[in-house]
This record gives sequence, structure tokens and C-alpha cells, in this order.
Amino acid sequence: MSEGWLELGLRACVMVTVPVIAGAAWGVLRGLRRARPEAPDPVGCVACGEAEVAWIADGVYVCGCGYEGGPGHADWLRAERRRRLAGLPQEQRSALAIAALREARTLAGDADVVLRRLQRSLRAEVSDGSGRESRPWEVDLLSATGTLAQAFAQLELAADGLGGTAPAAPDLRAELWSDQLGQYDLVCVREDLIRARDGVQALQVAADRLAAAADRLAATPEPMAPGGR
Repeated sequence: MSEGWLELGLRACVMVTVPVIAGAAWGVLRGLRRARPEAPDPVGCVACGEAEVAWIADGVYVCGCGYEGGPGHADWLRAERRRRLAGLPQEQRSALAIAALREARTLAGDADVVLRRLQRSLRAEVSDGSGRESRPWEVDLLSATGTLAQAFAQLELAADGLGGTAPAAPDLRAELWSDQLGQYDLVCVREDLIRARDGVQALQVAADRLAAAADRLAATPEPMAPGGR
């Protein structure tokens, strides 16, 4: 298998993966249209504010401005990605999964390095309530959690290619400042650190499981098409 083909395949999957992460896609899967579903409660386009939108699937709409969204958008995109990947030959699906797993492990390793540094910083942290200025560990935590989210997205891509499952990314807080305390809530920071470290471990275990599945898929003979020889 050529590296050029693999790169094209990865790019094709990333076109669907990125909107799943962001929760909003611009013109993705435009050629796939189903019977017009019943629209849920009236909702306008979050991109331009237009009230009239076309519902293309349960909880999914497309607006004339080109925006696709809705409460069911991320799940719909993932289902379509699974369908597209399922139509690829086994060898291609295995190669795509292995490449995604390699990227997931690299990203998780990068996040773990930052999380370990963060852990050392927190041991020396003394909360003085002197203001909301950014602290070094805050930058590390935001960097690590962002990288970890990318790692889980790659893990999910590998699982979709193999028809398997992947653990969800850890649920981390977006706001660490406590108005009640008037300072950073270090208890919350430490809890997020624990969740993130646990997430790295969960990803590594899942990556090993999916890698074994990818190897089995690559070694399994492709089913012969009806009438084939």
C-alpha cells in the first residue's frame, strides 16, 4: 500500500473527524440527503440567526448560509463516517485505524508529559488570592486537556474504522476560577488533573485493544463478492 494512498484516506476521514470535534461543520456530507425529517422545536441557525432552516436528519439542519448544525449533528456525522469507513476494503480500514492509533498515542504521550509537569507545579502552589492573573500550571492544564481531546478524537476515528468502541474523553472543567473564593479553586484543578491522568491510561488501554483488532482485520481474508472467483 502506497503512502500516498494512506495520506489521501486520512485526509478524507479528517474531513469528517474535525467537524465531530468542533460540533459544527460547514458543508460536510452535503451530497448525502435523506427523506425530510420532522423538525423539532423551532430553532434558528446559530451561525447567521436565520429562522428558516432545512432539517436533513433527526436533530440536524442545514441553513442557506452553508452552516450545518443542530443537537444531533455530531452523532449524525459520526454515523455517516462509520458508514463510509465500513465501505472501504479491510486492508484500507486497518491501515487508517493503525495510523489514527499511532497519532492518538503520540498526542496522549505529549499530554502526559505536560500533566506530570503540572502535578509538580501544583505541589509547590500556594494560593494567595492575589488576583486572576494566569499561572504557569493553568497554561499547562489547558494545553494538556486540549491535546488529550485531540488524542481521543483520533482514538474514536480508529474505533469507527474498525466498527468498535472507544472510551469517552474525560469531562474536564473549562473554568477554574472561583468567584466565591476569589481565587483559583485548586481542589478543582487537582480533580481535573486526576481525571486527565486517568484519561491517558484509559486511552492507552483502548489503543492496545484496537491495535490488536486492526491487526486481526488486516490478517482476515477479504470476503469474496457474489459471483467472484
